[in-house]
Amino acid sequence: MNENNSESKNIEIPSNLTVGDLANKLNLESVDVIKQLMRAGYMLSINQKLEYELAALIAKSFGFDASEVEIIEEKKQIFKSNIDGDEIKAPVVTILGHVDHGKTTLLDSIRKTTVAESEHGGITQKISAYKLGYKDSFITFLDTPGHEAFSTLRSRGAKVTDIAIIIIAADDGIMPQTDESINHVKSSGVPIIIAISKTDLPGADIERVKGQLAERELMVEEWGGEIICVPISSPKNEGISELLDYILLVAEVNEFKTDTKLPPKAVILESSMDGKQGIVVKALIQEGILKVGDRFITNTTKGKVRALLNDDGNQVKECLPSTPIDILGFESLPQSGEVLEWVKNEKDAKNLLAKKKAETSNTHTNNINLTHASVEQKQIETINIVVKADLQGSLDAIIESLNLFNKDSIKIALIHYGIGNVNENDVAMAMASNSVIYSFNLGIEQGVLEKNKNDLVKIENYNIIYELIDAVEERITNSIVKEETFVKQGNAEIKAVFTFDNKPIAGILINEGKVNSSYKVKIIRNNKEIFFGKIKSLKHYKDDVRELISGQEGGVGVDDFENFNIGDKIEFFS
Repeated sequence: MNENNSESKNIEIPSNLTVGDLANKLNLESVDVIKQLMRAGYMLSINQKLEYELAALIAKSFGFDASEVEIIEEKKQIFKSNIDGDEIKAPVVTILGHVDHGKTTLLDSIRKTTVAESEHGGITQKISAYKLGYKDSFITFLDTPGHEAFSTLRSRGAKVTDIAIIIIAADDGIMPQTDESINHVKSSGVPIIIAISKTDLPGADIERVKGQLAERELMVEEWGGEIICVPISSPKNEGISELLDYILLVAEVNEFKTDTKLPPKAVILESSMDGKQGIVVKALIQEGILKVGDRFITNTTKGKVRALLNDDGNQVKECLPSTPIDILGFESLPQSGEVLEWVKNEKDAKNLLAKKKAETSNTHTNNINLTHASVEQKQIETINIVVKADLQGSLDAIIESLNLFNKDSIKIALIHYGIGNVNENDVAMAMASNSVIYSFNLGIEQGVLEKNKNDLVKIENYNIIYELIDAVEERITNSIVKEETFVKQGNAEIKAVFTFDNKPIAGILINEGKVNSSYKVKIIRNNKEIFFGKIKSLKHYKDDVRELISGQEGGVGVDDFENFNIGDKIEFFS
């Protein structure tokens, strides 16, 4: 504890008071008093009671001499709604970070379940939400996908959260999706807690992680900053209680509130088509109390709450703020990120939905950059595909990943896409356009087997997203002729990555042959081609040059590619 003895001030404190009362007496922020209590080994929240001896000790550390006074009339603090209807709500906590750094395993440790082991490929591929009790409080957790294809879902997770936990493996340090998560959270402006995982593994270096955070302007408390940092080992259940305590502390300090008197409002997290229940939509209630029978609209659809299912799958009659809930009763699939709003009756729902649709012309198809071809489209350099997925978020992620493959030499034409099992219409569309059907986490309807009994249409189903993406990439690779039409002129290795005019440049060493600014480039990572395209700029130090030869160092910029990694190989073709 830091003693401030230079100039003590006298104060009177009662024999029994709360942490908040003491902060007011000392004219300090409650969080400063709470931190000082923690340094002394006491985990107390703002409304918990202090004995006089401890209160006097804390006051002393801030330069105050305390004397005890008798309370004539004790002030009673009763938790209730204020006159405006504001109420303290359970914090919504999002767990973010790089793939395989332990996000789901952390939640698994908290929930005492085996969620991580049940995930396909050991990675999370959809948003899961849980409301859990801890120390007479509740915390709502959002577990977001960590694979790079799910950047869209991760950004949605950050936008609906109150507190973000960024998990970083002590042996790996900060990785690409960690940086992406940090950027999402910074842009959302929510409080951050760092959880350093896998601290028990060989090669774990907690101080290195703290240094990497400092480089990204995230200074942890131990280094003089404000960011809370908690080392954890989920398999050993170490640091979990401390992490939960800090979540409640941050929630206490920020006083997250909601208003249950307002009409209910919720954010759509995910939507899917269930064979028995129909459309199932997972949402997070933000305001008001959603009840069975309530009518609602979003930007694209409407409905009436037919049933509410909590995170245990049990039916409930109503749902409070900060609570994840599955809603039955939508007329059509909404998009993830839409806001559900309560309406008084069906007439209002129809009128308001028509108004929203008129105002919002940017529907889901406007966000797709892939060539959206008609069935009559015939192009030699076009690969036609049909994509079906189990969830809206999965479909978004697949399309987002496929967009990266479009380049000068080939185009992916998205003939048709949708949610739900592969059906006869999908097969008809694929047959007419010579398309391959790629499905994710789905089955095939009975009529499809009869319609496609001669295997005229190729249908491929995957349970892991990157395996589906790899399959499309292989099809692209087999469809492109490169080496037969271009002559290899040289190769290089990326030794550094730097920025010039706000664009990433690969610092290279020419190992063999030469490179001319008119050449094409093939980028190879882990013995696998990841890009083929045009050179945008060629530099020797800061000067633009036309050619580099074997043994020279330089910099190369590439059209439509920015994700350079040190160690990547580059081959040059004329």
